[in-house]
Amino acid sequence: MLKRISYLILSLLLTNCSHYVLSSTGYTRPPEKYKFPYSKHTKKLHTNQIIDTTAIYYLHDSYFTSGDGNHEIKKYKRTDAFIRFYDDGRLKIQSSRGEYPKIEDINNINNGIVGYYLLKGNQIKIQVYSDIDAGSNQLKYGYIDENKNLIIYDANPRTYISIFNLFSEQNGRKKMEKAYYGKKEYKKIKVEGIIYEKPNW
Repeated sequence: MLKRISYLILSLLLTNCSHYVLSSTGYTRPPEKYKFPYSKHTKKLHTNQIIDTTAIYYLHDSYFTSGDGNHEIKKYKRTDAFIRFYDDGRLKIQSSRGEYPKIEDINNINNGIVGYYLLKGNQIKIQVYSDIDAGSNQLKYGYIDENKNLIIYDANPRTYISIFNLFSEQNGRKKMEKAYYGKKEYKKIKVEGIIYEKPNW
């Protein structure tokens, strides 16, 4: 009897562990009828002044240094990637596999991992759905700098700062600047041939 109960519990756990699906092109997506918490708070963009929806934000030749804070131990190359923002608060993040992104990849809504963003001034909060823990929301925090590039902190904001203080210039950005892991610079690049297709997430 105990053995049967153990098998039942194990099968339930295994069944409940897979909380994500794959898009037609093989990218992690949330399950059907999933609602991103950020989707309730987005505001439609009416200008490209801060976030430009006719551009991509491209991470290329970026390195991450792992050390004790005083001495460099190892230097790792990050995967090249780009972010495309949509004017309704959605976004997608996609690896570019070491080459400049192709327009068909930029325009394909089935490519990349997906999520939502919230913008306040030049500060941005991002929520994406990934395969971590068999499907979960991951948070990212950053800002648009004076060159109109996107700066994203490596550290998960959940571990360094109260989520409720992220949009405070003093409480949020100051604490994230002190985080151990550093940040990534996604350069804004205008793209010819970018088209709009309504996102399906």
